[in-house]
Amino acid sequence: MRKMTTVLLLVIVLTLGLFVVTACSGTEDEPAATPAAEATPTPAADATTPDDTTPPDETPADGPGTWPVAGNPTVTWWTDLNSGVSANYTHLGETPHAQALMEITGVNIEFIHPPMGQGTEQFNLMMATRDFPDLIEINWLTTYQGGPDRAIEEGVILRLNEVFEAYAPNVLNVLEVERPDLGRLARTDSGNYFVFPFLRGHRANQVFTGPFMRADWLYDLGLDVPETLEDWEEALILFRDEKGAIAPFTYQWGQRWLCPIAAAFDIRVGNHFFVNDAGEVAFGYTEDAFLDYMILMNRWFEEGLLDPDFGNVPADMFNTRLTTGQSGAAMGNIGAAIGVLMNAMSDDPVYDLVPLPVPVQVRGQQPRFGHMESAFLGGHSVAITTAVGNLEAAARLLDFGYSPEGYLFFNFGVEGESFNMVDGIPTFTEIVTAHPDGWPLNQAIASVARSSYGGPMVQSYHYVWQFFQLQRQRDALEMWLTADSERFFMPPVTPTATEADRLAAILPDLHTFVEEMHMRFIFGDEALTQENFNNFRNTLNALGLEEAMEIQTAALARFHQR
Repeated sequence: MRKMTTVLLLVIVLTLGLFVVTACSGTEDEPAATPAAEATPTPAADATTPDDTTPPDETPADGPGTWPVAGNPTVTWWTDLNSGVSANYTHLGETPHAQALMEITGVNIEFIHPPMGQGTEQFNLMMATRDFPDLIEINWLTTYQGGPDRAIEEGVILRLNEVFEAYAPNVLNVLEVERPDLGRLARTDSGNYFVFPFLRGHRANQVFTGPFMRADWLYDLGLDVPETLEDWEEALILFRDEKGAIAPFTYQWGQRWLCPIAAAFDIRVGNHFFVNDAGEVAFGYTEDAFLDYMILMNRWFEEGLLDPDFGNVPADMFNTRLTTGQSGAAMGNIGAAIGVLMNAMSDDPVYDLVPLPVPVQVRGQQPRFGHMESAFLGGHSVAITTAVGNLEAAARLLDFGYSPEGYLFFNFGVEGESFNMVDGIPTFTEIVTAHPDGWPLNQAIASVARSSYGGPMVQSYHYVWQFFQLQRQRDALEMWLTADSERFFMPPVTPTATEADRLAAILPDLHTFVEEMHMRFIFGDEALTQENFNNFRNTLNALGLEEAMEIQTAALARFHQR
């Protein structure tokens, strides 16, 4: 029987640009520096791995922190089937990852998948019938009405504090010893642990969206990479007049809250609260700067600098815009936008995209309000239900992902098959990077690991560095990490059950109204006067915005007291 001890997970340190940031817990070294000519960050080395020699009788032969679990117990696990998996498998249990997980842990897993696109509907039905499996993987912060504390109070899921103490030493070590900053995020205001969480272990895992432009166009036009809004406007005008772009600047409506132009006005838009410079909860649509932002966007729309189909640009149109010369500036993901577009145009020796810094209004200012997600958002995290048949087996199965061996397994798969250690760095083999059946990288990874979408684990920096294979993608990661983003996003607060009920009553109508008015302002259907803007804000308050902000403010205050 293989035995594993609970050892300290390492702290990976990544140097990006001009700063040093704390890295994810793990058991590996940082990647070796890339050639200087590539202008990529040179990561620093990890701390050394503690001696893993087990003192005699420190851990029982079969108990917490050891695998396989005796007796081959079975647990049931309800989860959506990720699209990277469903492209090649009908069931998660068919994947090499799941089969190896069951072999290593000694726990048989019966996966239960709702029909594609019906996860929330089937979850609600399951809550109504109270026919629970042992494990449910879903975002308990947003999906269960009233949040995780109510789910515990109503006898749906277990409070895990005592479960961690009894059966899960590795996750407890991560959350309370190695990374208490992550532990703070992963429990409720009342102190309840409620899931085995999916955690992003490094800043580089939290940033993956931003602005970019056609580098070849900038070069042809003699333009530098834009820094200010004035630079942006100059480029967009030339894209329209000299390159014939019909939609010089385009993006998909679902990413409006990341609009770099709004960021230049120090606001966030979309259905998101944020934290302002004073540390107070703010809502971008009510800020004075929102009117200035709308005036600029309306002018760009009227002058043909903004996509004429703004608000209705699906993925296929977005890709067409950027690959056929219809657009020269956009915002999107490092993988799904820059990676997809660069690969689609790989046969064109001229085509090139360059990531841009978040724009500022005055040259030399520090970029602010770029994209960054919390290290814990609640998704891909697993709760144990009150119907669990074998609590110890369920907890020890999930705890594996936070052990040193499990950290590598969940991020990279099985050593010698899907990854090898190269100069101390877990490195995907060609079965992943050049799949024999030609699978895209995300699908190849999803077959052997869960780092490409998430699970009960700490996501590794080394995964993200290898996932972004193109130099322009790595440039984007380095560029977008320079924004002062983390100061401004709301942490994963947990409103009380009563507060959650009120938010559920307020926010849908509020969001519908702001989205409608956002479009009307940009299209010029609503005059951009101070009077109209004041009426707009008054309507928001009549819809309950002030109460919603009071709730968010109270929740933020409780979070700071965790």
